[in-house]
Amino acid sequence: RLCESFEKAIYGLADIDTPIEQFTLPLIDELSAQSTVVAPKTIAEMFQLQAALTPSTIAVVDGYHWLSYRALIQHSWKLIDELKVQLGDRKSDDVIGVYIQPSREHIVALIALAQMNINILPLDPSYPDEMLQRIVEKAKPSLILTHPKAEPRSFADVDVYEVNLNQPSQNKPASHDGENPLYL
Repeated sequence: RLCESFEKAIYGLADIDTPIEQFTLPLIDELSAQSTVVAPKTIAEMFQLQAALTPSTIAVVDGYHWLSYRALIQHSWKLIDELKVQLGDRKSDDVIGVYIQPSREHIVALIALAQMNINILPLDPSYPDEMLQRIVEKAKPSLILTHPKAEPRSFADVDVYEVNLNQPSQNKPASHDGENPLYL
């Protein structure tokens, strides 16, 4: 069928009198009609859909380390489990700071927080200490996520939690409606 479609395309291109609007490729039209993938509503759903469609495909590369979509989602589920313990009863307007250089841990943290529908306060480690302190004091995050190798830092009475990529989780968390904005 692919050869037939290719042949029709070649002959169609050769026929100069045929308007481009009338030129179709049956195989491509059939394939697009068969596509029933529902568009995701949230970033978290987008990553979960991609993990379901291409679980072994590399999603994140960090130096010599990488994560597949399956591993990315499973690590985010593990972090969600850990954060639920850390946060206890969270409110829908919670804010969590992310003080992590771009890395696998950073992406896992962002995906986990998106799945939890929690607002993210980005805290760039390259910012001066004084600026970071002002941002934290103003935004009042419930928790700040850091990288295990990050230089220890205290943030005005806010607990700090390290994002470790040890064993991923197999437990899928509950989905959300995407009501909260992801970033502040």
